[in-house]
Amino acid sequence: MTTLQTDLLKLGRNSKKYQGMVNPPIYRTTTKIYENIEELWQDEVPIHTSIAYGRSGTPTVKELEKAASELDQVNNAIATTTGMSAIAICFHSFLKAGDHLLISDAVYKCTRRFVDEELVKSGITATYYEPAIGVEIEELITPQTRMIYMESPGSGTMEVQDVPLLTSIAKKHGIITVIDNSWATPVFFKPFQQGVDIAIQSMTKYISGHSDNFLGIICAIDTVFKPIYATAINYGAAPSPDSCYMALRGLRTLYVRLKQHEASAIKVAKWLKTNPEVLSVMHPALPESTGHAIWKRDFTGSSGLFSFAVKADGEKIKLFMNSLKVFSIGLSWGGYESLLIPYKLHGLRNLTKNLLNDAYYFRIHVGLEDPEDLIDDLRKAFTYFK
Repeated sequence: MTTLQTDLLKLGRNSKKYQGMVNPPIYRTTTKIYENIEELWQDEVPIHTSIAYGRSGTPTVKELEKAASELDQVNNAIATTTGMSAIAICFHSFLKAGDHLLISDAVYKCTRRFVDEELVKSGITATYYEPAIGVEIEELITPQTRMIYMESPGSGTMEVQDVPLLTSIAKKHGIITVIDNSWATPVFFKPFQQGVDIAIQSMTKYISGHSDNFLGIICAIDTVFKPIYATAINYGAAPSPDSCYMALRGLRTLYVRLKQHEASAIKVAKWLKTNPEVLSVMHPALPESTGHAIWKRDFTGSSGLFSFAVKADGEKIKLFMNSLKVFSIGLSWGGYESLLIPYKLHGLRNLTKNLLNDAYYFRIHVGLEDPEDLIDDLRKAFTYFK
């Protein structure tokens, strides 16, 4: 039995299928040519369940989906254009007018925006719950509740959810569970071992790893995959074969990149804790962080993304940010480069218990640079907070 580090080099590639080539080829095609009408009819019953048309996926796309399902240890996966499209497809595969959604208050801001601006148009209601909620979530379940949506750790404030507890409660009530697993990837967290029904990832982030590719993936257990597949095909959210090839390429170095992100991020996080200007460092792998015990129980590692908070005015924040030389200012994460952005919680959270509402939060992504260079960059920038 081989280790995950070794498996990542082999997932989604079979040289025997492609004339001995080490990587699968990129199939740029919309149309499949059939030898006879019987072959076409066979492929179209039911419609688009195989490679009948490019929107259903070319062999390149299918190799990535196979790799993703094997990495997540389930039978089913479908690739989409972006992580956000994967999220939207999951919602619309199961929710209809009159249905109720329970969703973590610490989700990605674009997920929140989709829920607040798009789901409401379909007559779907949503209740945001405290990310660290336990058995109390049962009090929020109504006869109309169809889905519990999780993100662990939560965006911005990094709360770790008790996923096995929430999924056990959901199963008791016949509720579907979904998790955004982009932060840990299946390398560090196995959602299906914790009872989750559906796991999505923005493969734009760590899987692709080079800040040059948009892609999403949905993996699911057998009993819920059919409506997901149908919705994705009906929405025409098919990714390009080039994007899927780049994600397959990213899988080969995913393990070593994540281990480097992890080690460097912990080093930077520990340094930040020594600064009197820093009010709080939110990193699940730090023993004093909220949710650390659950993280230690359920995760096998941590990635390069975490947060910290400072007490400063906008002018000092501006000077701090504009002085950075190694860190870049950018909205994404999961690539090779280190990024830093400041933000206020206003508008990003409905529930603000135990949060520093008057502070500036920083979302920091520690990339693959030398951590000592990153620390030195921050050290110089912190002089503007004195």
